[in-house]
Amino acid sequence: MTPDQNLLNLQQREAIAPKRFDPRSATPFVNKSVSEETRRAYRRAVADFFQFIGGKHPTDVVPTDVQRWRDHLRH
Repeated sequence: MTPDQNLLNLQQREAIAPKRFDPRSATPFVNKSVSEETRRAYRRAVADFFQFIGGKHPTDVVPTDVQRWRDHLRH
């Protein structure tokens, strides 16, 4: 297989693979707080939310995901 074929094969696999949430992507948001306790709470909330919605990538989150999460927290 040529290098070009390898690259195309990799790109095709990446296009098929579902995008998943990477918790590190929330780091800039979390680190804006000066309080370590708040940063821990933010990390926990972000992790809990994305676990609740099955680890979807943030670009795949829809309003009903957030509404279901809100309702889940109320009960």
